[in-house]
Amino acid sequence: MRIDGEIDIDVFKKKEVEFKNQLIEIKYQIESVKASNLNIYENGCSTFELSKRLTVLYSKADYAERAKILKFIASNFTLIDEKLEPVYKKPFDILAKMNECTEWWR
Repeated sequence: MRIDGEIDIDVFKKKEVEFKNQLIEIKYQIESVKASNLNIYENGCSTFELSKRLTVLYSKADYAERAKILKFIASNFTLIDEKLEPVYKKPFDILAKMNECTEWWR
């Protein structure tokens, strides 16, 4: 698909190979993004479902299991006015902020 006489055949073939390679790379990148987005969605759903059950799991757990749960959702705790405040790990930090905003849906 070259314009007759406008582009040298060797230049045309070289550019055609370059463009085909670029097309292959772009298709690969698109597939990678699609797979990544699917994983993000699945991980987000799993995290949300887990967060809905954490209160029940925590209340039924022994001390060792409670420690594991706390280490899973928080990176540190700070004592503020005789109360321990967690520093949540991602994505639990977002869920905690949503919980604080009780009127976000109104």
